[in-house]
Amino acid sequence: MQVYAWVTLYDSLYYAPPTEFFQRHPEYTWVSKDGAKRVPGVPCYAYPEVRRYRIDQIKELVAYDVDGIFLSDRSHSPWPGRNAGGGNEGARGYGFNEPVVAEYLRRYGKDPRTVEPDSLDELRFVQLKGDFLTEFLREAKAVTSAAGKKLVMTTDQQIADPTRATWMYVDAETLARERILDELCIRSAANASLDHWRLLADGRIKMTTWAGIHGQTYEQCLERMRSELGRMLENPTSDGSTFHELANLIYPDCWEHRHLRERRYRYFPASTSAGI
Repeated sequence: MQVYAWVTLYDSLYYAPPTEFFQRHPEYTWVSKDGAKRVPGVPCYAYPEVRRYRIDQIKELVAYDVDGIFLSDRSHSPWPGRNAGGGNEGARGYGFNEPVVAEYLRRYGKDPRTVEPDSLDELRFVQLKGDFLTEFLREAKAVTSAAGKKLVMTTDQQIADPTRATWMYVDAETLARERILDELCIRSAANASLDHWRLLADGRIKMTTWAGIHGQTYEQCLERMRSELGRMLENPTSDGSTFHELANLIYPDCWEHRHLRERRYRYFPASTSAGI
């Protein structure tokens, strides 16, 4: 069995105490173009202070007896449009922090806060924020490699596309092509084809899927686990799968008790990875 320390990249609000770094420094979270609103708990990786905080966190974790770091871009923060079913306001309407604006001005000679909606300039803004995240991930990979540990990250195909990203953008193609990660986990069904990503990485990093087994009853969770496990075993393009919400199988009465059902969103979900 291998054990990975889980680090959320854009989820520093969920269960965060008042002393947590981004609670004490909201100025480092994504800000709207007019500077009036923020997305709580969503760090801007253009700040050296943010990257340093996360790197120090990873340095502490790799000093423990773990096999690596599992980075997640999933987020419980109140992103714009979250309750309305999506939209790209989060990706295109937030993240206008000072170092992002300054770098955009340097690269393109204009202020990203004034560009036209749905323009190439707006897409460049989304992409630029992803560039800063990639810079951080290169630093993180240097730390894990020096410690002899693995670096794993999960994302999905929408987040990996700057034209479709609703919240953050993750340049997963560069991460695969430059092998910045040791494993890339694509959130999808366990039988999803990963050939696109395998080709980008030239087969030199692990490619895995992510399968949700969450249900409203234990029986539903068990059936989904059986189904997704079978799909994983039959998938020739995948090196394994993460089964999200596995705790539903560990605690068979999780959904049976009314008081737990009513409070279910107060508990962290549990995940595990299984390799073929």
